[in-house]
Amino acid sequence: MWGQAGIIVVEARPEISYRSVIYIKRTKTHSTADGTPRYSCRLVESYRQGDKVLKRTLLNLGTDWAVPKDKWRAVARRVSLLLEGPMPFLFDTDPDLAAEYMARGAAGRAGDRQTRQRDALIAEAVVMARALHPSSEREAHRWLRDHSAAWELLGLAGMQRPKLSKLYRIGDQLWRHRRDILPGNVSEPDTLRKALRRLDRVSEGGKPMVVMDAGISTEDNLAWLASQGYKYLCVDRRRAPAPPDEPPDLGPRHRTLCIPPITDLHVGLSQPRRMKKYERVLEKVGRLKEKYRSVAGHHKVTVSKAQGPNAVAVQAKRHKAFHQGDNAAGCYQIRSNDVSRDAESLLRTYWRLTEVELTFRSLKSELGLRPIYHKLDHRIKAQLMITLIAYHGVHLIRRRLKDHGISAGRFPQMTEPGGQPPLAN
Repeated sequence: MWGQAGIIVVEARPEISYRSVIYIKRTKTHSTADGTPRYSCRLVESYRQGDKVLKRTLLNLGTDWAVPKDKWRAVARRVSLLLEGPMPFLFDTDPDLAAEYMARGAAGRAGDRQTRQRDALIAEAVVMARALHPSSEREAHRWLRDHSAAWELLGLAGMQRPKLSKLYRIGDQLWRHRRDILPGNVSEPDTLRKALRRLDRVSEGGKPMVVMDAGISTEDNLAWLASQGYKYLCVDRRRAPAPPDEPPDLGPRHRTLCIPPITDLHVGLSQPRRMKKYERVLEKVGRLKEKYRSVAGHHKVTVSKAQGPNAVAVQAKRHKAFHQGDNAAGCYQIRSNDVSRDAESLLRTYWRLTEVELTFRSLKSELGLRPIYHKLDHRIKAQLMITLIAYHGVHLIRRRLKDHGISAGRFPQMTEPGGQPPLAN
């Protein structure tokens, strides 16, 4: 039913201690004599209480509610705002305008300032469009013209609106002001020294700590970092960590997810009116491997056949290599040459690598880095440049929210005050 609803996530109201989702749910009630289905609509609030997800009906909207389905999201959002209580005028009037206002401020700091003044403001509008409405230049031009207040916020309301070709040229100008682009499709360990040398030319202050994943933290790179005066932090690749006294439970049910269906298939070989043909049993095993492909490679499945067309046994045995890795599953050993910091500080610093991984995910998904519709190389590069600038603006907004104790992640309940993830005991 989630696919039929207009959904908006809101912060919890002060008097309750959970986050809620308000949406409109349509349920089939009955059919008329001629077979026409009839539906009833309700305004529903879904909320988390402890480890349970509960739902309650806020308002019955009646049978065959007349509001068009494409307006349900707006209705749910407005109800959420009303339940939240008084809010600042800008946000209470139009949340989309508030988002444009914040993006305008972030784009003004992350965008290019070396172009002419009017072109710089248009560049800010292009970056705002990429952050709030990721799309092609043609769609961004339509959105800025028909559905955005960007021109008014940028002070261009009284000027002639730029044409589509202007947006393309703005992207070309932004690309010309790039710094350095390191080549792609190369071995990661070979790029570390080149990247740090280029960063040293533009950075100010002392040398930062270099946080690396296991793929780039080779012994040669670590020795070079130490000789150049860098502090480094990485996963120790020299040996596997010692298993803890009590190995963590990281989902044994998930690891053996395909065992119950295979056991049921084996039991059915001795029961009437169950699948017994050898060829059909093999097909069934293949479908089970496809269904549970994430763990199917952990097991070796054997189908035995005696004389005749029927199978006599179906057995699954887990490979020893996966058994050996279970005790240390989820454990890793951190390595650093900075002895002035405690273990918790080093661990929290290493966790910031996840922000880098989320950056690439954000670029490829909500910021519209892909798909690319351009055919000319310089237009493709311009789209990449605009997307990167838009991400800097989005990251700036997230950083400011985090500085005020507001988490901008997908799972705010998993963070402590200040946006820090909790440490396990």
